[in-house]
Amino acid sequence: MRDQLDPKKFEGMKTYERMARRVEIIQALMEKFPREVYPAHDLIWYAWYGDLDLLPALQQSFKARENAHPSDPAAVYWYGYSRFWDHAPEAIREFKRARELAPDFP
Repeated sequence: MRDQLDPKKFEGMKTYERMARRVEIIQALMEKFPREVYPAHDLIWYAWYGDLDLLPALQQSFKARENAHPSDPAAVYWYGYSRFWDHAPEAIREFKRARELAPDFP
């Protein structure tokens, strides 16, 4: 993943094109490796610190994933993580629920 997101591969691209390509790569990796932590973490972090316009759609996507898989601690956790900065109480509830679903969850 880090190789695909190497900043050197984005040199010469316009800012918006670089941002869109980065999101596209991360989303593809999330689909290919749904249990991996880094892609989802990176996408949420990127939305918060790089493209706040992406955040509402991202939060909706994680909420839909949680709704589709309510007993999946990863889905619950990622929705909570996506809400951490704008709705901390909800995020904390989701983190606790993920821990209840899987006490050994990282």
